[in-house]
Amino acid sequence: MEKVFVLGLDGATPDIMMSMIERGELPAFKEIIRRGGYGRLQSTIPPISPPAWTAFATGKNPGKNGILGFTGMIPNSYRLKLMSGEDNRSKTLWELLSQAGKKVIVINVPMTYPPKPVNGLLVSGLDTPDIRSNFTYPTELKHEIQSKFPEYRINLHLGGYLQTDRRRKKALQMIFDSIRIRYRVACYLMDNYPWDFFIVKFNNPDIVQHHFWKYMDPGHPEYHAESCEEFKQAIFSVYKQLDGVAAAIMGKLDSKTTLVVLSDHGAGPRINKTVYINEWLRNNGYLCKILDKSVISHKRWRSVRNHVKTSLHTLVSFLFRHTSPEVRIFLKNMMPDAFSRLSLSFKYSGGLSGIDWSKTTAFLAEEECIRMNVRGIYPQGILDEKDYYQCRAEIIRKLKTLNDPETRETVFENVLSREEAFDGSHDNELPDIKLVTREAKYDITGKWFHDGTVQNNIFVKNEKHSRGANGMHRCEGVFFINGPGCLPHNELKNIKIIDVCPTILFQMGIPVPKDMDGTIMKEAFRSDFLTEHSVCYEDMVEKVETRVAQPVYSVQDESKIVDNLRSLGYIE
Repeated sequence: MEKVFVLGLDGATPDIMMSMIERGELPAFKEIIRRGGYGRLQSTIPPISPPAWTAFATGKNPGKNGILGFTGMIPNSYRLKLMSGEDNRSKTLWELLSQAGKKVIVINVPMTYPPKPVNGLLVSGLDTPDIRSNFTYPTELKHEIQSKFPEYRINLHLGGYLQTDRRRKKALQMIFDSIRIRYRVACYLMDNYPWDFFIVKFNNPDIVQHHFWKYMDPGHPEYHAESCEEFKQAIFSVYKQLDGVAAAIMGKLDSKTTLVVLSDHGAGPRINKTVYINEWLRNNGYLCKILDKSVISHKRWRSVRNHVKTSLHTLVSFLFRHTSPEVRIFLKNMMPDAFSRLSLSFKYSGGLSGIDWSKTTAFLAEEECIRMNVRGIYPQGILDEKDYYQCRAEIIRKLKTLNDPETRETVFENVLSREEAFDGSHDNELPDIKLVTREAKYDITGKWFHDGTVQNNIFVKNEKHSRGANGMHRCEGVFFINGPGCLPHNELKNIKIIDVCPTILFQMGIPVPKDMDGTIMKEAFRSDFLTEHSVCYEDMVEKVETRVAQPVYSVQDESKIVDNLRSLGYIE
């Protein structure tokens, strides 16, 4: 019986890993490559954890599984919500394997909260509020992990540990400790529970690259040559420690078990220009603000707005800390907009506040996505079907020729309609336009521009992150595979993250659902193995249904997740 072990390395970067392998600094990963296949794995657009890991888990593009980013639009509203595993429309790899009778163990994969029943064990990942949440299936597993490994943490919160060299050293030690603890938990579950499929994800490469890239890269605009050697080696040290983890895991696997190593995306220096798309839409007549600078100064408006935000958030926090559960439920039921979602709307609304929806035809909400204000889809929609297609085509045409005023190069590599971006989908819940930026050059935001070096109210140059993040994601991740039937030292070309799920199903002898977008990586296997193991497909097409906006998170949960995402550099 074929078994598969997946070692997930969030943010592991091919350029870094391959260079270190060539220098002999990662002997375990070098051995995996010697024995099997390897390649650069194309991530989702944008290359961020929620859509990327969900694409891996489902073998489907974000348009099918419904996970486009950290946030999504609540149907029939202009409000955002934090996405969770509950929003995934498609069955995951471990759910398919569970249905086939396989035993599974899943540790720390994003978008697995709240944990769903599986034929085995599940420990949820990035979308978990904190360690006090019910983050395991079965629920009693939480007590078992915490009693044996009290230091275990789901996510690292480093926002407060990066202001001085002393605190940065403390942050590095926390990163190293978390690798050790997660490995110990994985080994414990491996040794004490049966499994056919096992996945454990380490988020440490992503964390260290977000915060320590500038110390390693002489080409980074914030590079300091006088930085201590410990910081310059921080990223490399994390990879070396994970190489030790890989070596130990290889020693525990038998010859019939396939080992897969993958990352959801790569990393590089933080983008040095911010493009304010809602400002562009406003300047071009597609979006209208309620308050304009001619009525009240922008600086003063920001001050008033921030004061109101802070006061209301303090009020909400106080009410939920000092009232009984019955009162909290009453407040949520009576005033859901004012209380249940207030924390998120004020902490993560971006440019969605202050818009005159009765005069707005388009707006940017989720990551790198534009939505059209269509009648019948949004409460104050003004576009009918005829105007929709004309207006959308016009915006796409203009954005394709949007030039950087400094370099004169086009900002976007491509601007796609919904049908182009999501493989023919006409699902009204999906964004209408997808922006594909020129990698490593531009950061897209829906916020309103603020005081600083502003060009045409759209471009802000060299805008530093409020939490000091100096490394950001890139589209190429890593993929290694070693196991029965795998060709040795075989470079795999043009592989995508959606291809991993069907490949694992094939390796384990499970039929691949026909509605998966990914394909089996046949080039990874010997011809005799492919002859002996026939490829089977299953006529399983999942029905896409409109989701009801049922909140998964409490106000406190949302606050914790948003703070965590800020500390990681994903939001400001």
